[in-house]
Amino acid sequence: MKKGESASLRCQAVGDQPLQIQWFKDKQLLDFKSARYDHYETKTESGVTSELLIRTTERFDGALYTCNAKNEYGSEEKNIKLVIYEVPEAPLDVRVTGYDSRSASLTWTQPYNGNSQIENYIIHFWKSDKAFGTNNRLNEIKVNSRSTVYNLKGLEPGTLYTLNVIASNKIGYGEPSQSYYFTTNDESM
Repeated sequence: MKKGESASLRCQAVGDQPLQIQWFKDKQLLDFKSARYDHYETKTESGVTSELLIRTTERFDGALYTCNAKNEYGSEEKNIKLVIYEVPEAPLDVRVTGYDSRSASLTWTQPYNGNSQIENYIIHFWKSDKAFGTNNRLNEIKVNSRSTVYNLKGLEPGTLYTLNVIASNKIGYGEPSQSYYFTTNDESM
């Protein structure tokens, strides 16, 4: 499920009445007094259908859910693995490891991927000069997800730049990393 959507887990138990159904999350009995869950049971000709509804899923809802059905003749369990997908977190530890007058080497650490493989990183960088009329156009570079390093080229000498990195997966784009500031070297004559 995507984070924020509702999840419905269903368990159909076949057996003689009375048939009791219990739900567990990671082997802990679920408390249906919580406003996070709704629980419905319907008697059928052959047993009981039990449904667990999570109204708005969060990351911590991702777990192994177990439906346990029992009557006087025995018990049976059904396991349901719920995985919550979300956009990745912001890349970590973004920094410039070296630079000269026209290029800069960047590195960052891969963030939590949101249970979906990171497809690529997007590097945003722009001139940070505060002078009136300066062109502070946003530049965007897409980098393969297998790399957490990149060499920016075509920079201007003696210029203050700001950059951040964003990770994306099949769910969407995450938040940008913290901004990093650096000034390229002046060009020697």
